Amino acid sequence: MKRRRPFPYFLVVVSATLLSGCASARRPVAPIVPATDPSTGCVKPTQLVGLNKNQLEIASLNIGKFALGKIDYKSQPEVVEVMTKASGDLLVVDYLICVAKARRDIAPESPEQINHLRNLLVFIQGKPTAEQIADWQQKNPFPKTANPDRDSVQVMKDSPGGVQIGRDLNVNVNTERRMSSAAADVMINGLKRDPCTVTIGVLGTGGEPDRLANEILAIARRAGGEVRGVYHGIGFEGFTGVQIKHSIVNTPKALMSIIDAFEAAKIGYIVVPDGGQPAGSLYIYVGYQP
Repeated sequence: MKRRRPFPYFLVVVSATLLSGCASARRPVAPIVPATDPSTGCVKPTQLVGLNKNQLEIASLNIGKFALGKIDYKSQPEVVEVMTKASGDLLVVDYLICVAKARRDIAPESPEQINHLRNLLVFIQGKPTAEQIADWQQKNPFPKTANPDRDSVQVMKDSPGGVQIGRDLNVNVNTERRMSSAAADVMINGLKRDPCTVTIGVLGTGGEPDRLANEILAIARRAGGEVRGVYHGIGFEGFTGVQIKHSIVNTPKALMSIIDAFEAAKIGYIVVPDGGQPAGSLYIYVGYQP
């Protein structure tokens, strides 16, 4: 009689364990990539608390009127409800303030206006009535900006370069455009805090645009990031004024600091989302004054 060989139970156990481990192993979760609004450069919160995407859109569309007290709270209770929900999420509050600054509902160079909007959003966390909100705004009026041409700020839509936002280039533009020390500090601090690739472009035919472009270039380089200057030369179809192009993919957070710097220097500009810009980059073109 032949003796049976012992069955390799050990191999079965090991194999089963390995298979079980493979079956239970989870696929790596893809990281959540923040969505950037190309028209404002503001990063939308990816995880909302007590608020859905449609409500966030309603809040962002109405944040300007809300800050200025131009909403009829009694006839628009849904706006009050959305704003109350939005005020409970700090990331949403920061996003809405960024939107209000980018759309020029509040002046980004005015800490008083920014704090006013933030305090208003803190106030409505207590779910006040429409009458209580109106009473708060009456007792705490919206601060007047120190900038005399605040009303010249405009938003231009459906332009060839996409949605543009900026200051009217024909209003309050210095005869000899100069970056003030305060404007330089704003730009340097912003680029140090949120480094990105910056290109300064100019036609390169001499004169005031070249001087301003080189001044901006020197300021940006003081931040220590990746900065370069480009002379485009004769034949390049340039633009008047200052044009700030930013990448749509991974829009640099430093965009707002660049805008704030030109505001501080009272130099006209427009901001254009550009799908051709490399991710995470800014391009500043300095043209002749209009």
